[in-house]
Amino acid sequence: MMAKRWGWLGVALVLLGAGLAQGADPVFIRPEEMPEDPLPKRWLEEKKRRQDEKARQDREARQRADEQAREEAKKRADEQAREEARKRADEQARQEQARLEQLKRDRFETLLAQLQTSISGGMKRDAERAYQEASGLLPGDGRLNGLKERIARMQERVDPPPPPPPPPPLGGIDFVRVPGGCFQMGSNDGDSDEKPVHEVCVDGFEMGKHEVTQKQWRAVMGSDPPELNFKGCDDCPVERVSWLQVQEFIGKLNGGRSGPYRLPSEAEWEYACRGGRSGETYCGGNDIDRVAWHGGNSEGKTHPVGRKAANGFGLHDMSGNVWEWVSDWYGDNYANSPRNNPKGPDGGSRRVIRGGGWLSYPAYVRSAFRFGDGPDSRYYYLGFRLSRTGP
Repeated sequence: MMAKRWGWLGVALVLLGAGLAQGADPVFIRPEEMPEDPLPKRWLEEKKRRQDEKARQDREARQRADEQAREEAKKRADEQAREEARKRADEQARQEQARLEQLKRDRFETLLAQLQTSISGGMKRDAERAYQEASGLLPGDGRLNGLKERIARMQERVDPPPPPPPPPPLGGIDFVRVPGGCFQMGSNDGDSDEKPVHEVCVDGFEMGKHEVTQKQWRAVMGSDPPELNFKGCDDCPVERVSWLQVQEFIGKLNGGRSGPYRLPSEAEWEYACRGGRSGETYCGGNDIDRVAWHGGNSEGKTHPVGRKAANGFGLHDMSGNVWEWVSDWYGDNYANSPRNNPKGPDGGSRRVIRGGGWLSYPAYVRSAFRFGDGPDSRYYYLGFRLSRTGP
């Protein structure tokens, strides 16, 4: 017990005392001759080991805390980025919807002015056309009240038709042979008017390799469209041409008679756009920047045709650059569409436009996306592509 308590020094004192008590000569042990006590050394070693272990555990705890903090910061940053992306997409959608609503209101005002002019000038058919389209845009507008009855009471002024002009030069428009076939038209992942997906079969025909350009328009019509926006670019697609102006262009190509040149039907357009392939989001693939000029890469303007990659049929710019008129009236869905060579509804207020343009969001340049506009609409993102009935 004493050795435990006092160590070797205590033992030496006890022995010294015992020797003196027996009359022995005292024996003195010098400090340097005393044996080393192992207990303090082991205690210090144990203490250091415990300190080292605690330091290691503290380091690991700090490392785990730092890693957890980094992961949480990354999660917060990712969630913030997703939230900002959602907000940007929602804002873009709101802006596009507001833009379309404004276009609708502007178009209605134009039609209303045309209605008054047509009624005053006794042009019954023009008045009927304008009324039908205007009532389809804003049917509840009170300014339309009574106009239908006034139109019904009008007597149509009949002017003798002008003699047909001689056929002009074609203007270097290249055509690509599109073989007949069947495909799945529409999209179950898109808007309601893209549904239901259904099988459609079309006969073979020819499609313009490119959108009709400003130079080609001048070759046929003699001058640029009056409201052409992107002037001075011969190889850029012509724009600000209405569906009715396009019919005049086609009439000149056909020499004022029924001929092979025409607009494609909506079914022909989508069949040609898909290029004989399935599973492609855009006309020519899934890489939008490779095949289309759109709002994200166009720098706010049209571009010369043929600069983007062609699709499976060798057609360029079917997605993007300018929207393209087709021949069909616009219908709300495909529910009653026939399987073979569908031509769309028998009537309506809007003609179908397809493909999206240089101003469009990616969703609007998809193969299946549909929209419609009044036949005399003229916008700086709207042009056309010819088709031709093959031999």
